[in-house]
Amino acid sequence: MGIFELIADLAVIFGKEIFISKLQSIFIGYLTNTAASVRQKGIQKSSILAQNFKQDWIMNEFIPVVTNHYTVDKKGYNYRMCCLNSLSAVMPYILKDQITQYVIPIFTKATKDDIPNVKFCVSKILHQQRQYIDQNVF
Repeated sequence: MGIFELIADLAVIFGKEIFISKLQSIFIGYLTNTAASVRQKGIQKSSILAQNFKQDWIMNEFIPVVTNHYTVDKKGYNYRMCCLNSLSAVMPYILKDQITQYVIPIFTKATKDDIPNVKFCVSKILHQQRQYIDQNVF
């Protein structure tokens, strides 16, 4: 996990362009890492990266990869929950209409998941992050 933590820290130091070209593909591996602690640390670091790299990176680089992992990769429920929590981690740094267009459809899909833990996870996220969601959508 030490190398993984360094990747996100180096990204902040070296900047968005270096991160995208050299480190992003390694970093995003947290989504499918078998260790829960690595996935949790990735979620935390995603928030830090979002805060530093802003809306452009979130919308063009991060959200497409996370939503693809959620919808295409049919892996265990814990990986789907990691994707949901990753989306939640970047919600404070994007606009409400972007949340409505790109994040809410994934959350809606999660409410229909066969696994109760995934449904609970999305319910918890919606409750915690309701201030970032357009109330007409909520």
